[in-house]
Amino acid sequence: MAGWSKKPTMFIKAIEGDLSKKRNSVAVDMLQGVITSAPVQDGVFKANNRVSIDGPDLTQDMNEQDKNGSETLRKGVAVINANNEPFSEVFIQNNLPYAEALENGHSSQAPHGVYGVTFDAVAEKHK
Repeated sequence: MAGWSKKPTMFIKAIEGDLSKKRNSVAVDMLQGVITSAPVQDGVFKANNRVSIDGPDLTQDMNEQDKNGSETLRKGVAVINANNEPFSEVFIQNNLPYAEALENGHSSQAPHGVYGVTFDAVAEKHK
């Protein structure tokens, strides 16, 4: 009788690792896209893009500024890359009172919003 030389369950860890890497890659691309396409006045909107795992981070800080987005990206990527659980969710959000207005095109710098256009671009990239 023919059989497996290795148990099929041995592949689970490899597949879970691949899943975590892909999810993290997509999440980093999303965060980069959001930060890059975010309108800039004083950097408060860019600085308030929050990254969390398995639940939203509802914080905001009107005094936090990051005009070029580099510190926000660094912090967000650190959260994403620290997450190796294959089935966890990555949340990227902005809780500022005017974030929804910006997403709805109320900025000449981002007339089509930020999150939606980033999602479309990243989805196309990772087809």
